[in-house]
Amino acid sequence: MDAEFKKAAQEHSTEALNLLVKTMNNEAEAMDMRIRAATTIIERAHGKPTQQQNIDMTVKNDIASFLATCGLRAVEADSDELGDEPSEVCH
Repeated sequence: MDAEFKKAAQEHSTEALNLLVKTMNNEAEAMDMRIRAATTIIERAHGKPTQQQNIDMTVKNDIASFLATCGLRAVEADSDELGDEPSEVCH
């Protein structure tokens, strides 16, 4: 970002925050706009919330371990392509 532009934007940050607060508190304003203003304030103050994902890596890790015992390196592949027995892959 251009340093001059960044400096100009920073000079208006207090004014911009005041507008967000005014919008958030204005009962005559549409509720979606008030919520957007509130969300923007919260995200700027505390950061956007992280999205946690629970991923079961058991199968992928098992495949990688299995291939390592055969002296192979794991690559992206469907588990169906690998077969069920070590002899199908190792020999």
